[in-house]
Amino acid sequence: MKKIKITESDLKIASASEVKKIFAEAGKSKEGKKTYADEMELFYFMEKIQQELKRRHISRYAFAKNAGMNPFVLSRAMTNIEDAKYKTLKKMANGLGKGLRLELYDLPKHT
Repeated sequence: MKKIKITESDLKIASASEVKKIFAEAGKSKEGKKTYADEMELFYFMEKIQQELKRRHISRYAFAKNAGMNPFVLSRAMTNIEDAKYKTLKKMANGLGKGLRLELYDLPKHT
């Protein structure tokens, strides 16, 4: 197999205005709004996990062991949080001495 080297000049980083334009366009549809809300909930969950690990100076490996998880499963869940199961998310929260709660709440303009 031939190896390909990717340089920084090969990468294109979207500008803030391009990203805002993409999200504004996606947010026009009902499905786009729901997908965005779902993604943001998972993003904020993962951000809180990352902040807690940094605050406590805990490596991912130590975190996985503390949560009773295989480090590879934890790593996969942290890089692809959209596919993580509730059980995995709960173990992650418990590994930090925290709980994970699902709750029902009223959505704006939802009947």
